[in-house]
Amino acid sequence: MRMIIKAVMAGAVVSVVTVAVPGAANAVVCGTPGMTANLGQLISGPVTSCTVGTKEFLNFSYTPAGLFVTTVPAASVTVAPALTPDPGLLLVGGWANTSTTTADALIGFAVREMAGSTSLIRDASLDISGATPLAQDVESFSSGISPGGTPIGRALTVTGTSTHDAETFASPLASFFVFDNLSVPAGQAASDLNKEFSQTAVPEPASLAILGISLLGMGAAYRLRRLRK
Repeated sequence: MRMIIKAVMAGAVVSVVTVAVPGAANAVVCGTPGMTANLGQLISGPVTSCTVGTKEFLNFSYTPAGLFVTTVPAASVTVAPALTPDPGLLLVGGWANTSTTTADALIGFAVREMAGSTSLIRDASLDISGATPLAQDVESFSSGISPGGTPIGRALTVTGTSTHDAETFASPLASFFVFDNLSVPAGQAASDLNKEFSQTAVPEPASLAILGISLLGMGAAYRLRRLRK
């Protein structure tokens, strides 16, 4: 019984752990024309975050390499809300590599539940579209603002022949950082990346208080039974 009580209480504590994410002000709906329609605007401002449902996306970065430095700069990557089945982002870059060497693009951002949200993020999914067989995107999750932070779950990998991957986190999270490494070999291409994050309800403080009282009552009843024996 004591082990059960400890396990339940530990689960309640883990479910409300929050990863610290630097703040951003004046968030607008992702994909708003003229404001946050592409990565260049989200990186340079004046608005540097956007929202989809109860989720806020912020701290964007984009580093192209090879041919993509000139053909797909940040301003050429459009940002739109993804809503089916879960809230997220659709990034459309048209990363076509017509050179003779591999071209890459590194994409980073943070995702968090907005203030007042009663949900936590339970899992993440990644899809790639318009991709030739050798194009590949690897998406990882971290508690730190760089990929060198503490990893969260496993990395997702999609290609032109395996276009979907998903990860369910060990514990629901309020926020974390997302990093993509898109690699497109010579003569290959990828059109867009779809990133969605499902959610689960967070127990309200009153519910947690009731749970705590119930656990205390269970413990007291157990001790009383032992004393009567």
